[in-house]
Amino acid sequence: MACMELSLTRHSLYILNFRLFYGDHVMKKAIKLISFFIITILVLARVYHILSWKDTYGNYVSSVQQLRSTPKNTIDVVFAGSSHCYAGINPDVLWDYYGISAFDMAISGQDRSSTYHYVKEVCKTQNPKVVFVDLYGATFDRHAVQGNVYRNMLSMPLSRNSIDLIYSYVEEDQMDYVLKWPIVHTRYRELENYDFYQYPYSTYGRGYMYNYDVWPVDHDYEMAMNTAVTEISDENRQWIDNLCELSQQESFDIYFMTLPMETTEEEKMIFNGIYKYLDEENIPYIDFGDLESTIGLYYGSDFSDPTHLNTFGAEKLSRSIGSILEEKYDLEDHRGDSRYSLWDKSLLYGQHRYYSDIMQGRVDIDAFTSWLKGYDNCYVILATCSGYRDGQEDIAGALNNFGLTNADYENGGIWIFEDGELVKALSKEPDEYNRDLDSYTTLHIDTDKESQNPIIEINEENVLTTDYGLNIIVYDKILGNVVDIRSYQDQVEFGY
Repeated sequence: MACMELSLTRHSLYILNFRLFYGDHVMKKAIKLISFFIITILVLARVYHILSWKDTYGNYVSSVQQLRSTPKNTIDVVFAGSSHCYAGINPDVLWDYYGISAFDMAISGQDRSSTYHYVKEVCKTQNPKVVFVDLYGATFDRHAVQGNVYRNMLSMPLSRNSIDLIYSYVEEDQMDYVLKWPIVHTRYRELENYDFYQYPYSTYGRGYMYNYDVWPVDHDYEMAMNTAVTEISDENRQWIDNLCELSQQESFDIYFMTLPMETTEEEKMIFNGIYKYLDEENIPYIDFGDLESTIGLYYGSDFSDPTHLNTFGAEKLSRSIGSILEEKYDLEDHRGDSRYSLWDKSLLYGQHRYYSDIMQGRVDIDAFTSWLKGYDNCYVILATCSGYRDGQEDIAGALNNFGLTNADYENGGIWIFEDGELVKALSKEPDEYNRDLDSYTTLHIDTDKESQNPIIEINEENVLTTDYGLNIIVYDKILGNVVDIRSYQDQVEFGY
């Protein structure tokens, strides 16, 4: 009996050890397998983020990313539409003059389906009081540029709404657009810095595109007065009705609008047919192309091309819209409210875009350096190179404008200013020097061993335009890039 009990005990211990050993082995294997899958998913997620589509009108600016960064229920007015919308309506102006928290939910070539579904997307997190819808999407059925298809179809995060958008527009390879990976995986050939880290303006921007180009437009007044009508299509009628139904569901007022642009005869007739339908249905709309005298637009200076306003024209149009909103609605002035800090940041960005533009018009060395001394939120690097005392320019006076002495001029060197204050002075043959200008931008200064002239690199790119004379490099901290590179000796050379 004792032997049997001993045998059973040994047998039990054997089974227990077997289970412990193999159970532990299976557990370790399961943990390794789970860990592998987690790591794989994290790696793929990171790779996808790098390769993902990141702009809605170019230059890594994404109105969708800007929307996702916006605190809930802070947008009071939405402008939905195409490039005519993001080029023509500047929310910074509405904020600066009226305290209106507006947003351009605009994408290049935004089609009818995209307009409807992006307004729905806005309403997921926002409760706008008024939505203006650009009618340009009613003039075409398919995009002429494939990049605009990607901008409209790939920018929205995966959801029922994004899938509905894709299935309403895309005719072939719909799953490629839903999954996105089959389309974006080839982008590795075009990766740039902002694929790896967030472009700041795509966080705090309000959907607007700054453009200071001037294109004198030969306005076709006869076309503008054309009253011929193309009867509204079933697709356009359904689109308008769907948007009006959405406005009732989401409790916002809706206005349809056309923006200042040179239209073809076909486009003008389509617009006229839509106006006729809107009149019949008592749906509000505004033809801003008919109001140029009221807005004060000047065709010689307020357009960047025949179909888009520049920043000067956009300010006039935006102030006019602000007056309309102020008259019709009791919208709260949110200036000074910390929840609306993105509008303050966007306004500051816009101001610096303006500064960087007018900077180019200041050629005289004394006028330029006097103005530059008061330019906040920037680094200014002054660097003298060989022969800087041989030319006709008043380089000594320019250095004096920055508080440097005649002795500094005689000795030469490199001076780094931040917000007008000297933060570092280096000899004309400097030892190696490194500084972070911001989280993503490095400054490196060294000496060329052969010429004994300085080497100045920003993000490993040489920014000196000449090794003869005074170099001036301006890095704007708000814009996050170099906004001016020039040299003074016998002439001014512009790098930007």
